[in-house]
Amino acid sequence: MVKELWDKGLAVRKEVLGADYVERQLEKVDDFGMPMQELVTQSCWGWLWARPQMPRKMRSLLNLAILSALNRPHEFKAHMKGALTNGCTREEIREVLLQVAVYCGMPAGVEGNTSRASAPEGARELCAGRRSSPALQCLPRPPGGNTSSRRSVYRTLPLGRSNSAWKNL
Repeated sequence: MVKELWDKGLAVRKEVLGADYVERQLEKVDDFGMPMQELVTQSCWGWLWARPQMPRKMRSLLNLAILSALNRPHEFKAHMKGALTNGCTREEIREVLLQVAVYCGMPAGVEGNTSRASAPEGARELCAGRRSSPALQCLPRPPGGNTSSRRSVYRTLPLGRSNSAWKNL
């Protein structure tokens, strides 16, 4: 079974990443690193990538999203080449990276905004009562204190909805 996974994984790995790249990786590995290469080749490539339930193009796009989110530029670069080999277009890759940018950044911002309720007393009061909308709280006030133009922009965004509005969706 291990030999079968190795052979299948090595073939898939070479098809996706290029035979030259894979052979260079394996040539420079020492006794310490070989078990990791075996694990990667057998598990990632021989077991996961060889599964017929998802096309390679989809796996490539998922990998780019995951590797980008994890900030793994070396692996990202290798899988970018693989994604192009697997038929991913520049536009599809761009959309994946835009998705990563929004969903890796926005949740952090939203979490920071909503977790301020559990902040120490002094920090909580810093933002308390500044705005009626959770999306606008703690934003600096424009000169003169006029917030009406900014509110009209945010009124259309989901973040501007009250908690009760979300519950009704």
